[in-house]
Amino acid sequence: MHRTALRLLDDIHESTEKIEKYIHGISFDEFTSGEMRKDAVIRNLKDHWRSDQEPAGGA
Repeated sequence: MHRTALRLLDDIHESTEKIEKYIHGISFDEFTSGEMRKDAVIRNLKDHWRSDQEPAGGA
């Protein structure tokens, strides 16, 4: 079963909040020099590129 549009929007909103928390108060240089933080942001972005093709409940 594919995710509903509302569920997808909720997931995007949740990831956006996480990303904001990860990057709040740091410079671009600090962001790009921290591999774990960068990976976390990229992971949250990638989740939504494919999320409409995955079953509800995740990866």
